[in-house]
Amino acid sequence: FLRNTWGDGTTVTPPTGARVDWILSGTDHGREEVLGSNGKVMPKGGVLTYETLATCLAMAGGRPEYLPVLAAVCRSIVDRENDTLTSSMSAYPGILVNGPLAKLIRLSSGFGLFGPDPARPAGTAIGRALWFVLQNVGGLVPGGGTIAQYGEMRHGCLCFAENEGALPAGWTGYAEEYHGRSKGTNSATYFLVRGGGV
Repeated sequence: FLRNTWGDGTTVTPPTGARVDWILSGTDHGREEVLGSNGKVMPKGGVLTYETLATCLAMAGGRPEYLPVLAAVCRSIVDRENDTLTSSMSAYPGILVNGPLAKLIRLSSGFGLFGPDPARPAGTAIGRALWFVLQNVGGLVPGGGTIAQYGEMRHGCLCFAENEGALPAGWTGYAEEYHGRSKGTNSATYFLVRGGGV
């Protein structure tokens, strides 16, 4: 994996056929189904199928119940010719999850929300899997697809949940306020942290 630049420099779980099949049990979509209108992940333009998505999640040590979050995020980034992550600036991708799904899959939302957290492993696995998509399908390999200087500061992508249960009375959550989603609706928001701000 490292020799072929498929990994991220840390331990990779081998994506055996049985493990990929197990991850695919987290969706009703077919393994060859393409995400988005053409599934292209930039800058390389590799095509993302559900089988490829499940392979990336398997490599990151993920579980079937994480697949819907990863798929939702990937649907929002495919087909866009966004080259922000290819530049030399300090940009990090992130995922903010709202709704009851976050608690169900054990996604961090309180202290230490950026992980690692052995009691809430979903964020680490989903974040690494998204990076594998961006790297292996999109071509964001350091020195080639991306010339960012600070890649080692974060393995994978930030992935966490909003602590909706701890919001003060009368406050609305991010998904409700900025995207008009009803409270209690499962959603995933993809964002980029650039140059110290969002």
